[in-house]
Amino acid sequence: MIYIIFVVLLIMIGRIPSDINESYLFLDIVNYSGMGITVFFIISLFISAVKTKGGKRYEKG
Repeated sequence: MIYIIFVVLLIMIGRIPSDINESYLFLDIVNYSGMGITVFFIISLFISAVKTKGGKRYEKG
């Protein structure tokens, strides 16, 4: 999955923008996607910590 994102980014970087506004739009897209990925990792870490109850996996029974 991450390799697909890199390939798409390389293709987008390979395009030469016709003006500076396209470059700023591209930077905005990369910025928002980076923030989204960071928030996803933080939420995943928080859910993992809650599920393991602070580091120890609890046993049933």
